[in-house]
Amino acid sequence: MKKIDIGIVGAGRMGRFYAELLANGIPGAELKAISGSSGAAFAKNLHIEYYPDHVDLLRSAIVKAVIICTRTPSHAGLAIAAAREGKHIFLEKPIALTIEDADRVIEEALNHGVFLTIGFMRRFDPSYRYVKEQIDCKIFGTPIGIRGVHRSTLPPDWVLKINEGGGLALDYLVHEYDLARWLLGDEIQTVYAVGGVLANHEKNNTIPDFIDQLAVLMQMENGATAALEACCAAEYAYDVRTEVLGSKGMATVGELKENHATTFLVNQGELQALNHSFLNRFEEAFRCQMEHFIACIQQDRQPLVTGFDGRAALCAGLAALTSLREGKPVKVVR
Repeated sequence: MKKIDIGIVGAGRMGRFYAELLANGIPGAELKAISGSSGAAFAKNLHIEYYPDHVDLLRSAIVKAVIICTRTPSHAGLAIAAAREGKHIFLEKPIALTIEDADRVIEEALNHGVFLTIGFMRRFDPSYRYVKEQIDCKIFGTPIGIRGVHRSTLPPDWVLKINEGGGLALDYLVHEYDLARWLLGDEIQTVYAVGGVLANHEKNNTIPDFIDQLAVLMQMENGATAALEACCAAEYAYDVRTEVLGSKGMATVGELKENHATTFLVNQGELQALNHSFLNRFEEAFRCQMEHFIACIQQDRQPLVTGFDGRAALCAGLAALTSLREGKPVKVVR
């Protein structure tokens, strides 16, 4: 089967991660180019084409599909441009910062007959997929609720600015919103969010509406609930865990350990290597999602994660921001 030629839009941390992932071998994929102001030396090392301007890469005939992993405000415009050039699109989360932009991205992809998928890699993590299979087989009975935590150290400032990255309510918890919909098999109806600044008070001077701790309570249309927490003041580790409750059982996903070894030393007690990077924790999930995207293009079938999934998670995040601002539960606008 013919390989799919890939271009990466954005030469930051995620762009370089995807480039190395592809360079190390994804079945059916061929990394051809990367764009971005800081990507020249990186492209040279990988022996691929370099485009300083993202639009030039999108217009290039040497790529059939693109991975867009620039900063969030540029997602919609670049995805629309890619669709109009007939490129299949892997778009990092979130899909956009407004529902209107998300709708435009989805519409352009449909109108130009290209696949659009969003970077919700947790759906491809083996542990999460196992739990989803158990839920679908009714092993846990009726799904009742989900709990999720997403904790880390401080990300770059732009991530925490509402009009640039979406902050904790959107950039962090967008994965949890998607997991709630996917695992519980239902749409999010109501959102109530509370949060504040508990550790990083100095950020108030540079980031409007900054918070480093957020709790979100959601109710699905069928009555099931989701209790979510996001924190960017967790210095101890990258900590992502999920619990799913059913009428006949429950399941948990995630642990803090980087590996399964535990060491005991005199005067120091128990020592464990903890995970401090989402790229390490979900490395296999990232790989599986990329393999899936390539296979979908080759086989002309719709990806598991669609633009509509990205839009639904965005709607939940925007409702959480509104709830946080107004101090009351908010219905999710669809």
